[in-house]
Amino acid sequence: MNAIIMAAGTSTRFAPLSYEKPKGLLEVKGEVLIERQIRQLLEAGITEIIVIVGYKADMFRYLEDKFGVTLVENEDYSIYNNTSSIIRVIDRLEDTYICSSDNYFPSNVFLEGAKGSYYSALYAEGQTNEYCLSEDTDGNITAVTVGGHDSWYMLGHVFFSKEFSEKFRTIMTEEYQDEKTRLGYWEDVYIRHIAELPPMKIRKYRPHEIEEFDSLAELRAFDPKYLNDTGSRIMRNICSVLSCEEKDIEDITVLKNGMTNSSFRFTCKKDGRKYVYRHPGEGTEAFLNRRSEHFSMQVAKSLGLDKTFIHMDAEEGWKISYFVENARILDYHNPAELSEALNILARLHEANIQSEFPYRLWDQANDFFKKIQALGKDGTPDFYDTVMRWKTNGRNASTTAMPLRQTS
Repeated sequence: MNAIIMAAGTSTRFAPLSYEKPKGLLEVKGEVLIERQIRQLLEAGITEIIVIVGYKADMFRYLEDKFGVTLVENEDYSIYNNTSSIIRVIDRLEDTYICSSDNYFPSNVFLEGAKGSYYSALYAEGQTNEYCLSEDTDGNITAVTVGGHDSWYMLGHVFFSKEFSEKFRTIMTEEYQDEKTRLGYWEDVYIRHIAELPPMKIRKYRPHEIEEFDSLAELRAFDPKYLNDTGSRIMRNICSVLSCEEKDIEDITVLKNGMTNSSFRFTCKKDGRKYVYRHPGEGTEAFLNRRSEHFSMQVAKSLGLDKTFIHMDAEEGWKISYFVENARILDYHNPAELSEALNILARLHEANIQSEFPYRLWDQANDFFKKIQALGKDGTPDFYDTVMRWKTNGRNASTTAMPLRQTS
C-alpha cells in the first residue's frame, strides 16, 4: 500500500498567499498542511509516500530528508491539469491513496483503513457547483455530474484498490494521448469510464471532517491567526502603502492573468475603496525593464494622465492601483478611442520629459512580441502584422519618435 500526494498546482484562487508559496506548504493551526497529512499517513502505517510537485518544486525538497518521501516532478503543471500529475506515477498505482496536499483532516482519516476503492464525499444542502455523486443501493458510485442540488460531492482523499488501479492504468495511458484529456482532471477520465472500471464506493463524511480552503477568507474563518498575520510579504506591502492592517484587506478576487503578471482586486476596509495589486510573473525581469516602467508610471501620474496609479516597486515590479469598474482594453479599431489614446500619447510626448531609458518603439515592440511567443503566451497577431507592415514599407523603426526622450 502506498500514497500519492498531489502538490503540483498553482492554486491561483488562493491569492495572494499562493503567489509566494504552494498552498500545501501553508501553516494551519501550527502545522504545515502537507506535513500534517504525511504524519497522518505514517501513523496509519503507510510508509511509501510519493509527492508530485511542479509549482515552486524546490520548496518541497526538504520533505525528502524530513520524512523520507519521494518527490516526482511534473514539468507540465502550468499547461495541463492534474492528469499530467497522475500519468507520472501511473506505474506506481496499486492499493493507493490519492491525496491533495491542501486538505486538512482534524482527525486521522487514514486510520479507518480501506477494503475497496472509494472517493471521499461531503453533503451539500441546496445548490452546488461541485462534482456530485449518484449511488446504487450498495453505495457504489454510478454517475457524476458537475453541479447538483442536495447532493453528496467529491472532496478529499481517494483510494484505488489494486484491481481498480490496473484497469485505470490502461484507460488513463490510452486517453492521455488526447490533448483534451491532458487539459482535464483524472476524475473526468474516471467519470467517462465508470461502467468499465471496478466499483468505487462513496465514503461519506460529516461536516468539517475534511477541510479545504479555497480562499484566504475561508482560511481566516478556520484559523484566526490569518486575520492579521498571514506571513505574506505581499500583504505587508499593501499595508505599508495604504497604512492599514492585514485585517482591513478583504474581498480578495483574482483577476484574469495578463501575459506577464498576475493580479487580484481587494477592498481596504479602512477607507472602503477597491484596489488592484499586480504581482510580477516569474522571469519577466528578463524582458521587462521595471525601472523604466516605474519612471513612465510616475510621469503619467504627474501629468494627470493616469489617476489610478498609487505605488510601484521599481526593483521587484509589484504595483498597487485604484480599481476601475468596467475597465476594458482599448479597441484600436475604433477611430474615436484610437484618437483619444493618441491625444494622450501626444500630451506625454509634448511634455518633453527626458528619460535615461532608451526606447525604440517598433524594434522593442517586435522583440517583446517574440519573447512572449517563446514563452508560449498569447500574443496579439494583428499587432505583430502591423509591426511587419511598417518594416516592409521601409519605415525606419529605429528612429521612431519616443514617448519619453532619452538623455544623452
